[in-house]
Amino acid sequence: MDMTKRDRNGVVVFDLEGELRGGPVDDAAFKGGVQQAVEEGARHVLLNLSGLKWINSTGLGFIVAVYHTMREVDGDLKMCEANERIAHIFTTTRFDKVIGIYPSEEEALSSFAG
Repeated sequence: MDMTKRDRNGVVVFDLEGELRGGPVDDAAFKGGVQQAVEEGARHVLLNLSGLKWINSTGLGFIVAVYHTMREVDGDLKMCEANERIAHIFTTTRFDKVIGIYPSEEEALSSFAG
């Protein structure tokens, strides 16, 4: 999995690409990247999933860990632009009841203001 970080008006956006399958490389990139952003003061994190092709149970666990990291600092984690397969996984596992999932990045960004 590849991940890039950018800032959109105070929201740290991580663009995920490829497959989030777990393992030490994904762990360091994903959880480590978010942890570093939190240490730098990020309180609003958005995962843009438009480039994510696959996620397994370990990848879901990574997202749960990041969610808890954000809650520990009174922050918020949201996701956007999941493809149909990944959106189905989030619905089946009920992730969508815990973490906000939005069809577009703009909608997700707007939700942080409200």
